[in-house]
Amino acid sequence: MAQVRKDQRLTQRDIADYLAVSLATVRKWEDGTALPDRTLWPRLEEAMGMPVPDPRVPDHTPAERELIDTILLLVDEMRLLRTQIAEGVPGPQPSSDADDPKLLDVNRAASYLGVSTSFIRNLVAQRTLVHYKLGGRVMFRRTDLDKFVDESKRETGGYEPWQLRGRKGQSPRRRV
Repeated sequence: MAQVRKDQRLTQRDIADYLAVSLATVRKWEDGTALPDRTLWPRLEEAMGMPVPDPRVPDHTPAERELIDTILLLVDEMRLLRTQIAEGVPGPQPSSDADDPKLLDVNRAASYLGVSTSFIRNLVAQRTLVHYKLGGRVMFRRTDLDKFVDESKRETGGYEPWQLRGRKGQSPRRRV
């Protein structure tokens, strides 16, 4: 990068001013201790007035380089999305069904079923409720929750509360 800059008769200050970064940042780029952000690379090439070889990308044809740059930008976007999900920052919501999301977190699933969040977490720990892990978050589809409720209704025919076990015909409140 330093060689390209010198060939164009530009100073480090010229590049720093054009990109709105500090002079120390440009020095780090040229020393190899840091690399410019992928979003700055096109502006860097614009400032230099010619293509600048990216050390992250070995010599390739222009089509290969464009493909690699696109993939690297996608990787950066995925990292950003992963941090947003981890921090709980809502991402872009689909325009249709915005009020009725397809995936529910633990709180929304508990509210949807009318149970506590600890009950939902226990079902997840017991692996009796279908769930998906998205980063560090546990998510549920409404269809899976509905299916779980339907299956649970069918299985509760012979259910006997623990308070009544062994006390057929006796009130649980009155001790004999």
